[in-house]
Amino acid sequence: MEGYVLAGYVVADPVVGTDWVDRALVGRAITSVSNCLVDVRELDEWSASPVGAEAAGELVRRYPGTRVVAVGVAETDVDGLLEDLDEACWDPDLLDRLRRRAPFRTGVPLGFEPVGPSGGSFHTWLCLGGLVDSARQVVGAEPGRHGLIQDEGRARAVAAHLTEAFPYEHEVARWFALALAEGEPDSFG
Repeated sequence: MEGYVLAGYVVADPVVGTDWVDRALVGRAITSVSNCLVDVRELDEWSASPVGAEAAGELVRRYPGTRVVAVGVAETDVDGLLEDLDEACWDPDLLDRLRRRAPFRTGVPLGFEPVGPSGGSFHTWLCLGGLVDSARQVVGAEPGRHGLIQDEGRARAVAAHLTEAFPYEHEVARWFALALAEGEPDSFG
């Protein structure tokens, strides 16, 4: 994907939205990189390509419904994200991939997830009360397929809005629109 770098891969079970997420997502399958929503299976939360993806592929075969999700960060957001991640003592391999600007080769694009790093994990706009409604009213953004925003520009506008409207709410300094993609591990290159 042009203009994005690889943050890494997560292996997670999609969750079904219940009454604590936005009303539009109740009963729908949600994909997220947020520890608030997903269970990560037997691998480090973030892994690198291709060995991590291959190991993840084995987990996907063992646990139906689990998917390998590649996570990309816009090149223009890398420095800000690194600053926020450094403060939270994140995994050094993740920080190194971002510093090196590792290429983000996508599988099947899923969409974009507005997230904010805090204390070694990501919060998602879906799990914190009122954020989706605020983005809906101000930006006109809706969680779509997989609970993600399908339009990159709109997802980036949501991240900017959340950063401006909710400074340091839930200990998140800045929000970022991460690109998520799924596919067989071989398709990630």
